Amino acid sequence: MKTALVAINQLPPTADTLWLRILGKGRTQQQAIEELLACPEEHTHRVLELLAIWRINMKLKEHLTTDEQELIMNLTPAYQQWRDHTWQQGRQQGLAQGSQQGHLEERRELITHILQSRFGELEEAWLPVIVSLVQLSPQELSPILLHSSREELLAQFGQD
Repeated sequence: MKTALVAINQLPPTADTLWLRILGKGRTQQQAIEELLACPEEHTHRVLELLAIWRINMKLKEHLTTDEQELIMNLTPAYQQWRDHTWQQGRQQGLAQGSQQGHLEERRELITHILQSRFGELEEAWLPVIVSLVQLSPQELSPILLHSSREELLAQFGQD
């Protein structure tokens, strides 16, 4: 069996050794985390997430050794970057979903008003028609709304 020992603090500071150096201690670990934070975001997000989880788990321990306290300090910048990125990503997704919901609601109202203008008061049977029409692209929707008869719309888009 071939066995080798690796002195993490003596590894060259290259991208190939970064993951091992993160597992080191003291200045070696701190430098590796700083290098990771300087990497392009698309390469580091998952690793930052793992480091953040590691930090959170360490922080939950009751009696920390000096080495564990130092580890928490070293992981704090990675945790903060991950937290900020995750928070920002969540806000953007929330805004996008809210915007999309608002857009669909506006389309639903417009379609309803057009159908009411053409056919008068709409009964409950129109609900599935409107739901289906909202999903269509403007190119598909326009000719259908302008040229289809009441019976055609109910037959094509109403519930079977």
